[in-house]
Amino acid sequence: MAPEEATVMRNGEKVTISVEDVAIGDRIIIHPGGKIPVDGKVITGQATINEAAVTGESVPIVKKHYDKVFSGTIVDNGYIEIIAEKVGDDTTFAKIIELVEEAQESKSKTEKFLDKFANIYTPAIVVLAVIVYLFTSNLHIAITFLVIACPGALVIGAPVSNVAGIGNGAKNGALIKGGEVMDILSKVDTIVFDKTGTLTKGRPEVTDIKVFDNRSENDLLRIVAQAELLSEHHLGKTIVKEAEKRNISLEQTTPKGKVIKGHGLIATVEENYVVIGNRSLMHQENIPIDDKVEQYAVEQEKSGNTAIFAAMDGKVIAIISIADEIREDAKQALAELRKHGVKKMIMLTGDNRHTAQKVAQQLDLDEYHAELLPQDKVEYVKRLQADSHVVAMVGDGINDAPAIAT
Repeated sequence: MAPEEATVMRNGEKVTISVEDVAIGDRIIIHPGGKIPVDGKVITGQATINEAAVTGESVPIVKKHYDKVFSGTIVDNGYIEIIAEKVGDDTTFAKIIELVEEAQESKSKTEKFLDKFANIYTPAIVVLAVIVYLFTSNLHIAITFLVIACPGALVIGAPVSNVAGIGNGAKNGALIKGGEVMDILSKVDTIVFDKTGTLTKGRPEVTDIKVFDNRSENDLLRIVAQAELLSEHHLGKTIVKEAEKRNISLEQTTPKGKVIKGHGLIATVEENYVVIGNRSLMHQENIPIDDKVEQYAVEQEKSGNTAIFAAMDGKVIAIISIADEIREDAKQALAELRKHGVKKMIMLTGDNRHTAQKVAQQLDLDEYHAELLPQDKVEYVKRLQADSHVVAMVGDGINDAPAIAT
């Protein structure tokens, strides 16, 4: 997968050289279908680049003037010229190769044991072979004994399988930290998944806006999107994106307010006290949810949406419904895991229980737990470990980091 050649401009002429000979500051030309040979910055042209080898993102990304590009990525279409900023062992792709090489050198417990075993066993067999020769005076029998009794296959089996596994993982976009990790991974019986961006595409869209007072949809969306400029959460960004799609102009100044982790946010927009988030936040702020609003929210959730409550001056005035599609390959990936010995698959999500239930049913998961905060995910992983499960955690958000570390 590593690029081998680069087309550079030298003395006003195009020259094809080896990647090792590219110097920092060289101007490199990449045509459609070509591999980017070094890390650099686009100075001319525009192209759609497949960065799956480096970032894992399957959707090609448009790169234009001043955008950064990475070695090992492929130009799908378009033409670019870049200035080399990192070459040789400093490139992103070279660092990935280095990680894989380091991983292949680290030994599993089995390998360490076999090394110790071979250090004692092999000399013992040589001594025994000499004794066989002394007793029989037959060199052929002594050598046959030596060849049969030497632990060559036993000693080489573990490192070869580890190196093959780590190399295969790298080829498929998974970096494995070493032989010991491979060893533990093979014993995993329970996998815990985050939902958004892991089992689903992580590119949610606003599917419906229901306003419960006399405001227009766009007027309400403008206020909510302005407040959401505070947030880094994917659902908040989805609301802002919807406002931009409708050409609703937002002030670029971030409003005053605070983000409440795992719940939503509180902000002051155009002198309105705005609370946006889930049910828990409404209860926390003593904002009543009447039956009509609750019924509508539950209907939306049962059909697979996440219902975002928007309250203004102490009253819920709208529900914004957001949906995220399940990844096309999720079902097949989970079936493969089951086939390879994973007994229990569990989804932990901060989303509402109706949406979580729908996703869990579609993917045949064993369990799901919804409306969880980051610390709740950690507690759940610890509980599984206490019940003697070997647990792996799969997640892509900062909110998953504590559970992944555990």
